[in-house]
Amino acid sequence: MTSIYTGRIITSSVLLILLVVAGIYIHRTGKPYNTFVFTVHKLFTVAMIIILFITVKNYLGATDVSSLLYLLVGGAGLALAGLLISGGMMSLDKLQETMLVIHRICTGVFLVSYSILAWFMLTNTTNKL
Repeated sequence: MTSIYTGRIITSSVLLILLVVAGIYIHRTGKPYNTFVFTVHKLFTVAMIIILFITVKNYLGATDVSSLLYLLVGGAGLALAGLLISGGMMSLDKLQETMLVIHRICTGVFLVSYSILAWFMLTNTTNKL
């Protein structure tokens, strides 16, 4: 069964992959950051957040979901907030090494939460939990 959210999830997944690739490139090239790649990284972040917010909001409103889904959404949201804060701090040269560790941990938490959430949304199994 195809989910009505498939297109949005694919779009946000592609943006997420591009974000990770751009982030790795930014880290490896170091300062001064490549302005184009840094700007693309930020714009893709904003686009992905908007698409995910709208998709998850619509999904939560249209589906009878379990508390597990809310836990995943909360975990992804907290990780996303950590990513935004640590990324901003790193771009300002504040606590560079500490923020890099936090950024990497939040990336892992977000990827896991997002992957499970996307799978639930694509397979429409959240109401069976």
